[in-house]
Amino acid sequence: MEITRQKTVINTALLRKHSWNVCYAIMVGNDDLLNLALADCLDYDLLAAEIISYVDTDKDRLLFEPLMQLTDSKTIREYVESDHECRRYDDVLRNLAETLDRLREYGNKLYRGISGQLTPFFCNEKSEALLQRSVDAGLLTEDFMPAKGTERFQLKLIATAFNAIMGYGVRDKWCHFQELWGCDFHRCIIPLTKGKAIYEIAQLYPEANLWTLVIPKTKQSKLKTDLTEKQATKLFQLLRRMGYIEKHTRVENFLSILDLSDYPYSPISWTSDGKNSLVYLAMVLFKPLNPDIHKKVCDCFTYNGHPLNYSTLKTQGSYVMKRREKFDFVVVIDGIIALARNEQ
Repeated sequence: MEITRQKTVINTALLRKHSWNVCYAIMVGNDDLLNLALADCLDYDLLAAEIISYVDTDKDRLLFEPLMQLTDSKTIREYVESDHECRRYDDVLRNLAETLDRLREYGNKLYRGISGQLTPFFCNEKSEALLQRSVDAGLLTEDFMPAKGTERFQLKLIATAFNAIMGYGVRDKWCHFQELWGCDFHRCIIPLTKGKAIYEIAQLYPEANLWTLVIPKTKQSKLKTDLTEKQATKLFQLLRRMGYIEKHTRVENFLSILDLSDYPYSPISWTSDGKNSLVYLAMVLFKPLNPDIHKKVCDCFTYNGHPLNYSTLKTQGSYVMKRREKFDFVVVIDGIIALARNEQ
């Protein structure tokens, strides 16, 4: 059967309505509606092949722009991956999700090819320059699409930084990135455990002050210090080398508890054989600028991954400072502090 323009329009409309019905049934959690939506038994592969086959010969915006607006597959994929009872449709739904992604990507590719790679919203010098930073970092491809391995939360961070720099209202501007990238990313949660990935994007867009936009305010306090960033880095390196700090800790994490870095705030794990060495370091190095030193140490450190107790720490602080000559670590930590302070 010959594929005509009319047939192509009908196929696109049919797939759009069908996928919307499927997503609605999933969102309301109604298996009867899902059964009804899938009763058509559409051949997704055939529909996609027919649409692409014809549009390849007639690259009319009226034909490929509707493909860019097809239902996002995220709802379908999340349903298939969830712990639900109606498993008989899983393969069908996976096929539908793949078809939607394939056609959306195809439509976006044609649009960019005609409009000079970018959708109209981004076709200005400043926008392209901002997106190019992520291209140079390997997060986006040369045609400004998500690179292989780039996760949705990273796309959300890029979009957040872009909107902040351009002065756009974030909530109102996700649609332009969805149109560009062909995926629904704005509902994803930014995992603060991915500190390195967040930090890298924040470094790409420093004028956006990304941390204030995506990191929730914390009531935990930071340690005030008179150390420079270079001195604090040296202190961290020596403490980690001597086994006082957990070996996989990043220097940016340590600097963040001293308010010398915008890296996500999380307590440092002190891994020495006892808490007394941590108490001594805090009392000697940080107490002069931190009257509430015991509270701040409890906020900024854990002991082998376990929370510290304020009362215990306060008692130990008094004990250690009165009997410092009894502890071997005193000489070691004094030497570490001296070496750090000598760092220029």
